[in-house]
Amino acid sequence: DVGGIIGLNQNFLSSAQNLMNQGEILGVTFVGGIVGKNDNGGVVIKVENTNDYTLGYNKVYSGQGDSGQGKFFGGIVGHNIGTVGDAKNNAAITVDNDKVKYVGGIIGKNDGNIAQAGDKFTYSNNKEITADGYLINNGKVTAEKSEYVGGLIGENNSDISKTNLINSI
Repeated sequence: DVGGIIGLNQNFLSSAQNLMNQGEILGVTFVGGIVGKNDNGGVVIKVENTNDYTLGYNKVYSGQGDSGQGKFFGGIVGHNIGTVGDAKNNAAITVDNDKVKYVGGIIGKNDGNIAQAGDKFTYSNNKEITADGYLINNGKVTAEKSEYVGGLIGENNSDISKTNLINSI
């Protein structure tokens, strides 16, 4: 699990915690600009990638060169099983391997929840955040040889309502 901030998230993560990533992120599976894998019970809300970096498949690390299979690449979260909302990605996502699956500007594969406008989340010391209901991708997604590629979500297996979905590229 490779994330710009956290590899595996099982708790609450928000910009209220003053997070920032400024580096290139390369990996093979569960690769995200903020979180590699957002597990069941994990919440990623009100986060943004503001820096120009590249998120991509690492052929060398896989040990398999072009023959390796990668999965779950997202500008914010590689694979979501928890909840993601109010997320904005400005990073380019580049995958140049034909064995890679699930690539998205925000989420590579979504098997969890997308926060709707008005949803409330409580975190440390009973502080509360209310979702505005948006997912925005401003980063170029390049994955010509990959399967399940989307400007926002590579593959979605959840209902999405009361959420603005914007892909500006």
